[in-house]
Amino acid sequence: MTIDRLLLDTNLLLLWIVGNVARDYIPQHKRLKAFTGPDFDYLKTILAGSNSVTTTVNAWTEVTNIIPFGVRPPLSRHLLDFVRFAVQQWPELYHPSRNIVEDGAFMELGLADGALLSSLDNKTTLLTTDAPLYWHALARGHRAFNFHHLREERGLTS
Repeated sequence: MTIDRLLLDTNLLLLWIVGNVARDYIPQHKRLKAFTGPDFDYLKTILAGSNSVTTTVNAWTEVTNIIPFGVRPPLSRHLLDFVRFAVQQWPELYHPSRNIVEDGAFMELGLADGALLSSLDNKTTLLTTDAPLYWHALARGHRAFNFHHLREERGLTS
């Protein structure tokens, strides 16, 4: 099955960045302890099955804020260099914060996940690790996959 446009959440965007720069570092990163190298490989397979991959301005901002947690130079510099490259490769979606906070889901999801929810349409599929975001997307009739569920189906979790 080919996905027209795949929308990544912050955690999966972080996994993709760290995996591309330092795959062995994935389980050591403070925010990626639940993931392994094979999870990154599976994410890359999913991304390859999409016509395009995107995320939001808010997700990129969150990623650049959490990349340095517990990461020392020169790895932190390499990660940010890769972000600089990746931001130029993928289109990014933007929704004004004033619109996101007016959505009833904002109080549960916050601004970054609210922006992801606002970005969904009939050509966009959400890939997330966030259960509330996943359920909100499904409740609104959008196509969404929870990466943790996909990992379980594939036998990648312990």
